[in-house]
Amino acid sequence: MERVENGRGFFVVLEGGEGGGKSTQARLIGEWFNENNQPTKTFREPGTGPVSEGIRSLLVSGGMANETEALLFLAARSEFVRKILRPTLEQQTNVVNDRFATSTFIYQGLARGLNVEDLMYMNRFAVGSLIPDHSFLLDVPVEVGLARARGLGELDAIESMGLDFHKIVNGGYLDIARSDLDNWTIVDATASFEEVSRTIKGTLTDLGYYKAGGQK
Repeated sequence: MERVENGRGFFVVLEGGEGGGKSTQARLIGEWFNENNQPTKTFREPGTGPVSEGIRSLLVSGGMANETEALLFLAARSEFVRKILRPTLEQQTNVVNDRFATSTFIYQGLARGLNVEDLMYMNRFAVGSLIPDHSFLLDVPVEVGLARARGLGELDAIESMGLDFHKIVNGGYLDIARSDLDNWTIVDATASFEEVSRTIKGTLTDLGYYKAGGQK
């Protein structure tokens, strides 16, 4: 699969289990780039766009077969990629995304027990060849992350799964990130939001995505 081509915006993804602060960090990083005259948008999965948001409302309610859940996630991603994500990147606008395909391989594959290779094949059909330029794993112990999530309000169907489920999720993310450290950065998300943000910003600067003074 291909990363973003030259002349397009770059595509960064924040991944991880519950309570890692992905949405907050996506917002902070997006603001940081925009303040530096590097046009950037932040999106979330599932969601973004009327069709994908409609699917999200079904997913958070739960009560469906594992296979149905996986197909709905893939449908939401396909609509998002084709109607919003690719057009945004083609306008030379960067994207910082709260979750992408790896979340499906972890949650619906490893944790739900579906075949990961099948999900990867279906994901390629759903979104084509696009993959992130770089991914960050916001790593937080399961118990800490779930406590944070509960503190934000009522848990959705996936957040409400048992401790063992979320430990599989956490371990799966760590295995994937550790096996591909050229394309992943593991961030200790038990630190303050400010410290986590500094770590992500430092990595993006080192990778050459952040250019002081903005675009030329």
